[in-house]
Amino acid sequence: MENKRSLIITLVFSIAVLSLALAVSVGYIFTVAGNPQSKDGMQAFGEWQSRPPDAELERKSLFSEDKIFSLKNDGSSGFHVIKIGAEIQYFKNVIGIRSVTEKVDFYDGLIKELIGTYFQNKTLDDIMADDAKTKAKQELTEQINELLLSSETGTRQIIYTIVFDEWFYQ
Repeated sequence: MENKRSLIITLVFSIAVLSLALAVSVGYIFTVAGNPQSKDGMQAFGEWQSRPPDAELERKSLFSEDKIFSLKNDGSSGFHVIKIGAEIQYFKNVIGIRSVTEKVDFYDGLIKELIGTYFQNKTLDDIMADDAKTKAKQELTEQINELLLSSETGTRQIIYTIVFDEWFYQ
């Protein structure tokens, strides 16, 4: 009788421990494993679960008028251009940076040069691709963040996104 009771207690205890382990594993998968992070524990670049609150973001128009850039010649006859209007959305406060707005203003010319160089290295076929605008947003956001963080020690992104309010090519 005593052996039967010990066996039942051990079995119930084992089931409880396994259930707890399963619950912890599922919780880990949904919270930590499903949330990509960089090596220093910060949110990985470009992998936001949701848009940050508007109160955390600032906007800056990059060009006073739409800007025209010549595209890379792909060997076909003709001259191809893209006309864009662009603004950047950046975080107002970033740990380790005294004034983000001053930093963005300081690098304004280099940001514009970076955008110009980006499009001058693209062909008309590159720009006509279905995902061209999305790809340009991602690549330029990464490049601008690298530029702005080149003199900083942190890895937190400054630029949230770049918005193309005009995108016309021919």
